[in-house]
Amino acid sequence: MRIKVKLACVQDSFRVLCPSLPGCSARGGSRERALEAIRNAVFGYLSSLDRPVPNNLSVIATVGPADISRAPMTPGTSCEPTTRDSVGR
Repeated sequence: MRIKVKLACVQDSFRVLCPSLPGCSARGGSRERALEAIRNAVFGYLSSLDRPVPNNLSVIATVGPADISRAPMTPGTSCEPTTRDSVGR
């Protein structure tokens, strides 16, 4: 299962928002930690719905603040020129 997220650099950390899961967001001191944190948050979110969570859960990140400005966080600028990252279980 692939989950798309938005990644943005906000002040001194990275913030990640999962648009398809309302309220599901995470933060990390590095890009890798932020992506791992959102993967764990997505896993927890889906688990809380009493739905089976696939073993092959992966997070596909798009870098940029486009949709992050709508989340309950301070919008920032894109972190790096890389446009996609993936973190899987």
